[in-house]
Amino acid sequence: EQTFIAMFPMVFGIDCYDCLITDQSSLGDFAASPEELETFRERVRSHYNVDVASLPDDGLVTVGRAIADGEAGREAE
Repeated sequence: EQTFIAMFPMVFGIDCYDCLITDQSSLGDFAASPEELETFRERVRSHYNVDVASLPDDGLVTVGRAIADGEAGREAE
């Protein structure tokens, strides 16, 4: 949950409590254009070192898990 709380303002510029999020939500659900979607993907890449293109999908659950796994890996080092 903490991953999503931190991710939303960083990636989307909104608070996660100000929108409806389901287990089927994706980055594309928050993008108004293909350009904005690419901006979101770049923010994930630059802030969390996660390449969304390498993931099975751009679902928020998938992206959030990849971010959390990366953070856990860095903490273990």
